[in-house]
Amino acid sequence: MITQGQPKKRCINTVSLENNARQEIQVKIEDQFLSFKEVMHCTQLSKSTILRMQRSGTFPKSYQVGKSRKLFSANELNQWVRDVKNDRIRFN
Repeated sequence: MITQGQPKKRCINTVSLENNARQEIQVKIEDQFLSFKEVMHCTQLSKSTILRMQRSGTFPKSYQVGKSRKLFSANELNQWVRDVKNDRIRFN
């Protein structure tokens, strides 16, 4: 339950519904952006780990959408999760 004052957490690839419903939900969220906090929550990675992985080219880059606001493409993060699951990304 989300209480007032807590940010709503949106994750990718975490919906446990039937296959048809899951695909429909993923299509809806793939066109959205996720905040740094949401990405950290969904991936269980720290901010410093995400930044280090971005510098090494093993994590999707964020988009600068304001002076101090960066967002991540849910579509690109979905693809990254698929690549990690399929062992296409090698971590040093």
